[in-house]
Amino acid sequence: MFGKVISVELGPIKTRICEVDYKKKSPRIYNCITFDTPGGSYQDGYILDKDALAATIEENVKNAGIKSKRLVFSLMSTKIANREVLIPQVKKERIQDVVMANVEQYFPMDISEHAITYSVLEKLTIDNERKLRLLVLAAPDSMINEYYSLAKLLGYEVEAIDYMGNSVYQLVKNHIGKDMSMVIHIHGQMTILNIFENTTLALHRVVNFGYLSILDAIKDGDSSLSMKRHISYCLMRP
Repeated sequence: MFGKVISVELGPIKTRICEVDYKKKSPRIYNCITFDTPGGSYQDGYILDKDALAATIEENVKNAGIKSKRLVFSLMSTKIANREVLIPQVKKERIQDVVMANVEQYFPMDISEHAITYSVLEKLTIDNERKLRLLVLAAPDSMINEYYSLAKLLGYEVEAIDYMGNSVYQLVKNHIGKDMSMVIHIHGQMTILNIFENTTLALHRVVNFGYLSILDAIKDGDSSLSMKRHISYCLMRP
């Protein structure tokens, strides 16, 4: 099996790329670079200019001496819907079937042109019945397809496309104590809130404000009360 992948996080201002071990419990980072995202090439998870992005990524990867040819994209977008759900505990190979059988209940919208995936958050026993608590995600096919097109333009192979909320969860879950903790990831256009209790993800929320909102508020001389209120609302809602 190949040993390394290139992890790519696109953002409205900066793009981050790391060359890391693949599928290891304690992955090693071999290279990490950050560079300006070409103007007008990316917005809220969507790739708007593949050619500009490909040229910039290719130049920076080459200059950094990164040799891997397999990509893992980490996506963040207000257009990616997420729901926490409970299902009966079934074998791993059957989870996707159970999710798809109930997906219209999870997302009251047209999901015919969305990619559906999940991550297992917790195994539970409720009223003597074993359950799985899942984070189910629905991402527009049009968004996902652009990442495959970008990889093809670069001559790379897509190994995986992950949701940034799950990426943050996987990163921090083994590095926090058993007390209740909140992990906040502030991105350009949104913020991920993960609350852990006894090392288990108890609450996951996405706030549609990021550091760009804070910068705009500072520039305009306003306070950040709107962001504080929005975070409080997201934490209080079921």
